[in-house]
Amino acid sequence: MNLIPSLLKMGNFKISKKSFDGNFPKQSGVFCGKDMDYLDLYFPAPTTINMITLFEKGENVTDFEIYYEKDGAFERIYKQNRIADFRLCALPEVCTKTIRIKVLKTRKGFFKEIYASSYCLPPKPVRFRTTAYIVLDAYKKIDTENLLDYNKFNLIGGIQMNDCGEVSFDAENFNGALQMLRTHDENADIVATLMSEGSMVSVLKNPKTPENIKKFLDTYALNGVSFDWEFPKNLYEWMVFDRFIVRLKEVIGKKSITLALPSWMRYRFSKKALSCIDVAEVMTYDNMPRDIDGHHSEFFSDGPNAMYHFVQIGFSLAQLDLGLPYYARPVDGTGYWSDYRTEVDKLDWFTNVAQDEYRDLDWKQKEILVKPRFYNCCQMIEDKTAFCIYAGVGGVMVWALNSDTPADHPLCLSKVLTKTLSERAKR
Repeated sequence: MNLIPSLLKMGNFKISKKSFDGNFPKQSGVFCGKDMDYLDLYFPAPTTINMITLFEKGENVTDFEIYYEKDGAFERIYKQNRIADFRLCALPEVCTKTIRIKVLKTRKGFFKEIYASSYCLPPKPVRFRTTAYIVLDAYKKIDTENLLDYNKFNLIGGIQMNDCGEVSFDAENFNGALQMLRTHDENADIVATLMSEGSMVSVLKNPKTPENIKKFLDTYALNGVSFDWEFPKNLYEWMVFDRFIVRLKEVIGKKSITLALPSWMRYRFSKKALSCIDVAEVMTYDNMPRDIDGHHSEFFSDGPNAMYHFVQIGFSLAQLDLGLPYYARPVDGTGYWSDYRTEVDKLDWFTNVAQDEYRDLDWKQKEILVKPRFYNCCQMIEDKTAFCIYAGVGGVMVWALNSDTPADHPLCLSKVLTKTLSERAKR
């Protein structure tokens, strides 16, 4: 897919080699070469820069860095692994006469055309959702200071509906998590994800289901309901789900409907159903089989490209939340999930991969050799969030808050979200 014409169709987000979201670059350049080659962008006078956009012909670059000139020497301010079709690099604001973009490593020892542009972008006026998933049986692992970094919460785990359309849940964990959030903010925006004990189709077709959901939401003063509808088997199931969404919205009124949707699937919602969906959370993670390096949540494929896919389906950018993983998957695709907080000391601000290997039990309790694991480091979280702000995406959602570090850790991902919003968004 050609990135440029695709993203030009994404509503108010404009990107090309000549401008970014309506802003013209301070300086641009193009280069090709081999490992360790670089491009210098020169400015006629000291110039303030806080963003670089990169376009790569092909997908050869696997490591690159950005430097700025300071007192006659070059100081590194950025490092990441991939450029691909498009990369947004959110830089700390610097004033300089030269920006250097250096390719450290490639797949074949060389790279084709890379087009680079430098910007100083002002904060953008936006209404931006920051949604944190709260896994009920892990809510006690959450540092409550991190709750301050989010304006919406999604409770998930053990909240079930049976074939009779009745809601049940683990009362101890549900009430405990709800109390934690109400103590944090008595008016917190909270939705609950409802799963199915049996056949989801039977639940959705039951005429009592919408009223039972409304009763559940009203009883616990919840702001809405969420559905994690990951694996439909056929078009019939999508038709049932589509009609259910319309019927449910008629019953719950101003309460919101949120859907968690995998980025790799094609959807066939009717226009009426689309209008009833308040938020579509795009699960841009667990995508190892589609990635050349087995990375489960890269920037381009699981950021701009995923957003474009959902806009083509019929969603507006304002409806979409980009999913941010606070966990890793092994690059060989093994069924193993590791929390960011448990391995943060193996990473740093720029490092996405924990390289060591060790033995552990997978999700089936079978012993496996755990291979290197791909996370979204602080810089990746900052880049994806900054992209969403400037692109006009409605927000981001994180899976899951219990996987983050304590708030006082220097690599706390929740604090990266707040930092990025304070620098890039005017709310």
